[in-house]
Amino acid sequence: MRDSGCTTFIVHARNAILGKLSPRDNRRIPPLKYDYVYRLQNDFPDLIFILNGGLDSFDLISKEMQQNRGVMIGRAAYNNPYILSEIEHKWFGEPLKSRYTVASQMEDYASVQVTKGVRMSSITKCMLGLFKSQPNAKQWRQILSDHSKLTKLGPAAISYALSKLEQVNNSS
Repeated sequence: MRDSGCTTFIVHARNAILGKLSPRDNRRIPPLKYDYVYRLQNDFPDLIFILNGGLDSFDLISKEMQQNRGVMIGRAAYNNPYILSEIEHKWFGEPLKSRYTVASQMEDYASVQVTKGVRMSSITKCMLGLFKSQPNAKQWRQILSDHSKLTKLGPAAISYALSKLEQVNNSS
């Protein structure tokens, strides 16, 4: 592959066991083998290897960035998109945005994208975990995955979901 001009490789550090394990089980049962990626980096120093797999916390991502030229944050960012704000804050010194600020910015983004034909559900699907481990996260997920609300409210569904969170949190 190098001879054809490819110099960057994203390496998943876990082997899938096809036909025997479900996709979910394949993400947790086979062991992660980060040492394989380290060896590739040592054996081919002129190439870039990006570590992928199991990077689910800021501390682990930080640790692996010390040994790798890059990491891929996939499922962790999907399940808990707020981790990206934490990374932006801790690595780049940006002010830590609240989840509410992130959601409001996503509403602005959604307003532009919907005019381009992007479906609200495609946008909100990646936001469902924004309030992970926070009070009333379930209500947030329910509203943003409700097709009828997304169709009726469009990007304003995000503000609607935020207002419901604030109502519940203020009444507690």
